[in-house]
Amino acid sequence: MKDLSFYTNKKRYFFISALLIVCFFFTFAKISTPFFDVYYYYFIVIALFPILFIKYKLLPKGILVFFSFFLIIGLYHVSKGNNTLDQLTKVWGSTFVMYLFYFFIIKYFKYDLSRIFGVYVQGAFWVSCLGILQIIAHIYGVRWAYDYSWIGLDGVRSYYGIKDGIAGLYPIHSIYGEPAHFGCGIAPAAFVALYNLFSNNRIFINRLQSLIILVAMIFTTATSAYFALFCSIIIIIFNSSSFITFLITLCTTPILFYYLYNFNSKFQNRIDGVLDLFQDESSLSVAIMATSGSVRILFNNTYIAFKNASEHFLFGSGLGSHATAYFKYSLIPYWHEDYGLNYNDANSLFNRLLSETGVIGLLILFIFLFKYSISKKQNIELWLINKGSLIIVLTYLVRQGHYFTYAFPLFVLFYYYSNKISKLPQHNY
Repeated sequence: MKDLSFYTNKKRYFFISALLIVCFFFTFAKISTPFFDVYYYYFIVIALFPILFIKYKLLPKGILVFFSFFLIIGLYHVSKGNNTLDQLTKVWGSTFVMYLFYFFIIKYFKYDLSRIFGVYVQGAFWVSCLGILQIIAHIYGVRWAYDYSWIGLDGVRSYYGIKDGIAGLYPIHSIYGEPAHFGCGIAPAAFVALYNLFSNNRIFINRLQSLIILVAMIFTTATSAYFALFCSIIIIIFNSSSFITFLITLCTTPILFYYLYNFNSKFQNRIDGVLDLFQDESSLSVAIMATSGSVRILFNNTYIAFKNASEHFLFGSGLGSHATAYFKYSLIPYWHEDYGLNYNDANSLFNRLLSETGVIGLLILFIFLFKYSISKKQNIELWLINKGSLIIVLTYLVRQGHYFTYAFPLFVLFYYYSNKISKLPQHNY
């Protein structure tokens, strides 16, 4: 008689994997109501969290200590008027639940990180294929094939920056809200793709799939995507055991930068906008208002974060408090169209951590990244998971300030557990 438990478990793993795809890639797919927005992946977390919590009946000590510490800091700043209780409760509570949820997911898969990460990378390939389809659909004017708001994916409408696309082609965003979001969400898979192509490997995906992911990243025209690729190239360079691979990769980087700067107006405008901020002799507020939209929003939030940190240097003003700091320090006037943009997430994780957790929060993050880094010699799959997770953290530090979009907590846990698992005897090869 056949062992039915094997087939039952296989079906369960497949079902959970399918749900994870939504958490990885449908971050901005939502249902809008007059009162609040409901994101699709919320339903998955709400449905699975109590089941997993009852199944495992535990709270990981590290996560519990970390969030307890910042809850105390947050409550103190609520009492001082630097934050509001509803903002603290919403941000602290939702982030805490998300880290617990993804911890339970790792336990459910019995710490088989390769299996979970493999689901993500395969999903990234299909999402990239959809992105390339957007270019073709836009060329032929098939709107429903590049604008997905018609199937309820509110927040995933057609992208307006057509003129910024490479050779006038549609900037890929796939099922993300905009190209920059795609660049962040696909960053770990892009690292794997680059490694496979430069080292002639087929880990997690084959070389054709790797090429498609990279093509999609390039055609986003998003600076965040290019930053992720740049960081990936640097890591590959310094971990290459082949001199030929090292040389090719090293030579590719300046050529790629030259091409993007001279043939991609959007990328060129971002770079020029940043340089203009340091060359303008007028006040910072005037310089910020004179630069391009995305640069203006990022530097406004950077200014706010540093101003807030100057008053709350060590521990910041508490989780969720950047929203309060924004309306206190913003250089963008209230009447401007960009006023209020990214007031919640500070437009980058670095800004938000500096503002809400202070120097201590940033120090904890950098110690974490240093301590749990692993060597390529330990295990190649775990190394790809570890470094792919590092890439998304670095990309978040520059461009994305939300604490749990794109299943970000899962990548943080990947980084930690890939280190722990790599130290086990059976994984040292």
